[in-house]
Amino acid sequence: SPTGLWLKQENNENNHIIIRADKTSDQDFKILKNITIYKMTKNNLFLERLDSEEAKIEEKQWRLKNTYILNDEKQIFYENLIFKTSINFKDLKEFFTNSEVYSVWDINKEINLIQKYGYFGYELIIAFNKYLALPFLLFAMIMISSHFTINLNYNLNIFAYAFIGILLGILIYFLIDISIALGKGGKIPLVLSVWFPVLVVLLLSSYNLFSINEK
Repeated sequence: SPTGLWLKQENNENNHIIIRADKTSDQDFKILKNITIYKMTKNNLFLERLDSEEAKIEEKQWRLKNTYILNDEKQIFYENLIFKTSINFKDLKEFFTNSEVYSVWDINKEINLIQKYGYFGYELIIAFNKYLALPFLLFAMIMISSHFTINLNYNLNIFAYAFIGILLGILIYFLIDISIALGKGGKIPLVLSVWFPVLVVLLLSSYNLFSINEK
């Protein structure tokens, strides 16, 4: 976010940790600057805070430099401190750079994983629902093409007919993108933003095809 990198870590000892650090310019996540670590109870009661000048990332172990630990009782300074974490930056980098490459079989697991780090994972949620909605969208597009085939009027220029069909297909995908953009912006529910245009196209194409068959 504009305020930096934010992470959340759930701990087994009935508390959780919230981490904030300055954004990294090269996004390699090997070194973080100006880190603040908040240790909280499950009820969000403050336990302690760590302020560190720099963190060198080594797997799930961070080497903190010039760190102050503050709690209700005292303040302690450490020139060098080891901070152990379950956060895997390799997994995070894969999510941020390749959110579209997960298979439909693994994507639900990845959503649960990214939400443990405090992220909603909306890109993965959108990708997952796109996978589920794709067969319905393709079926709807087949019914639309069937409508054009059944109603083909040879008195009309075939190239004009093809142009109308292509234009309609582009319009449908454009409306789907607009709906997903509204979902990302919080205007409509995220899952509904993927499914709503697909279901509308499916219902309209089905109704139109049944109407033709009744004539």
